[in-house]
Amino acid sequence: MKTYSKIMEVIWVILGVGSIIYILYRWINGMGFEDKKIIFALPLIAGFQFYMRRRFRKNMEKNNFRNQND
Repeated sequence: MKTYSKIMEVIWVILGVGSIIYILYRWINGMGFEDKKIIFALPLIAGFQFYMRRRFRKNMEKNNFRNQND
């Protein structure tokens, strides 16, 4: 489970950075955003998912460490 959580954290970071790069590419090249307004929310969603996934993993690691020492 620990490996899965770390992999998912990396996936969310890659998705967030990739979507920011895509937004900047469209903005620099003057392409319209009218049909792709949802793309602006993607970095925020990815950042939130990364934060929640990381928080969940840290809590699990802390609880596992606490249970091993009891």
